[in-house]
Parts: sequence; structure tokens; C-alpha cells
Amino acid sequence: MGGSLIRPEATGYGAVYFAESMLATKGQQIEGKSVVISGSGNVAQYAAEKVIQKAVKY
Repeated sequence: MGGSLIRPEATGYGAVYFAESMLATKGQQIEGKSVVISGSGNVAQYAAEKVIQKAVKY
């Protein structure tokens, strides 16, 4: 159906926020972790943008 045209970055950012939430349940933070992102579409692009903002290793 085309998805949302409002915020193409929402899914990529959401993936990072989800990872942060899951790490928090284990008492950990995403900062300083190594991250691998597969793909080069909108989701991967915006996930990469967000992890770079959070000083995550990539």
C-alpha cells in the first residue's frame, strides 16, 4: 500500500529505539556497542544515522 509518506525515517529510528529498550532490560546501553546494519534502503539509512548520533561503533 506504500506505507507512510510522513516520516520515512521512522522505521529506522524505531529499530534503534527498540534495540535500546531491549538492552535497557538487561541493564545495558547502546553506546559503545558494535552495530551491523544490513541493507541500504530507507530503514538502513536512517538506522545508521541514528546510531552515529548515539556514538555507537559501526
